[in-house]
Amino acid sequence: MEAAIGEQGVCNERKRKYYRFRAARFYGGIATADCMGCNLHIRLSFKTGTPDNFEQITNRPKEWFELPLKAAVSLYAHQVSFHVAVVADYAHEYLLLRLRGIAPELVDGLEVEPLRINPHIERRLRARGLR
Repeated sequence: MEAAIGEQGVCNERKRKYYRFRAARFYGGIATADCMGCNLHIRLSFKTGTPDNFEQITNRPKEWFELPLKAAVSLYAHQVSFHVAVVADYAHEYLLLRLRGIAPELVDGLEVEPLRINPHIERRLRARGLR
């Protein structure tokens, strides 16, 4: 009963109440909205296609490459609506095979993003000898 009342207070068909809008410095500057309740659609965006490439480009441990894949497994298991996006230049077969292993429809509905390198990312890549 309380959950139904809570949902009624937050959702009105496809409308949502947002409790915070904020700026973030990711990708050269983005706007993010945090919302309460309702079913949300999630987009998992892969910027690289292999653990080694992930480590080279992000300068983070290659084991972290697994985190969005684990998220996909969990989201799929819990029947949460989501889709996957991959940067076109890095849509490596390794990643596609891993996604197919979770659910073939993830690859069938794959969103391909263009590669965009913002100036501050360009500087970081050059400093590490990658551009």
